[in-house]
Amino acid sequence: MSTIEDSKDHEAKSDVVSHQPSQLRRATEVTLLVALWMVLGAVFHLSPEGYLLLGVPLTALFQIAIRRQPLRALWVRGAPPFRLTIVGWVIAIALAALPALGALTLLMEKNWVSAGFNAAIAAGSFPAVYCLWNLTRSHWRQMAACMLISLAMDVVFRTILWMLHLGGAPHPLNGKALQILAMEIPVFVPTICVMEEVAFRGLLDSHLHPGGDGRGWLSAAYLSALWGLWHLPIVPTQGESWLTMILLLLAAHVPFGIVMSLYWRRTGNLLVPGAAHTLLDAIRDAFFV
Repeated sequence: MSTIEDSKDHEAKSDVVSHQPSQLRRATEVTLLVALWMVLGAVFHLSPEGYLLLGVPLTALFQIAIRRQPLRALWVRGAPPFRLTIVGWVIAIALAALPALGALTLLMEKNWVSAGFNAAIAAGSFPAVYCLWNLTRSHWRQMAACMLISLAMDVVFRTILWMLHLGGAPHPLNGKALQILAMEIPVFVPTICVMEEVAFRGLLDSHLHPGGDGRGWLSAAYLSALWGLWHLPIVPTQGESWLTMILLLLAAHVPFGIVMSLYWRRTGNLLVPGAAHTLLDAIRDAFFV
């Protein structure tokens, strides 16, 4: 009896796999979406805020029309029901309060792009807490490992840049740096849950590397290269040639992107790679800007 059931299960799995798009098709779709995003950003000369904001509808449309998956699967693999306790709702509302207030202020000033950007961050507070509420004990350990590995890589990368005279030494640890860290981390967490990280890990990595395909180092590296090139329309050149900028972006984003993709695949919770992304961005602003 068990042999018959095992045979049926194998046939069902084979049928699911046969109906999945090929790896080449998935890679093509991912590449085309990133290319479209970049072209629109360059043609319309979008600001960094506008460029990130553009990703919100692109991500949602791709998830619904191409992947045909519920939006909540962008944040937690398997898309468990969106349920928060009272404490969860309080945390989400607290995270959303400041960007929501900023959005209202900017609306009155008719600064539409910045208002939309802040409104998106406010909305991202709710999936951020949804991710938090779906973290397991193992996920917390994986998050700590992802953050430590990313931080170590960042130290090595910035040291190499400093030695090559392509970047400066860090600012000293002082009250101002700690204030930036304390202010930016609560803002960056909901930001990555609605822009950039949700697009490249929650959406594109999930499409390029569906469950059951193994670790997939090459697909992680390919997506990370696309992630690096995606920054081209908004990165300041500062006198460097385009070739130099491309090489720097690839060197900066491919190693980090691989780590974040692998931890996203391992845990299926966007807050795991998102916490590392948040930490690196906050450290950049506190010590290198």
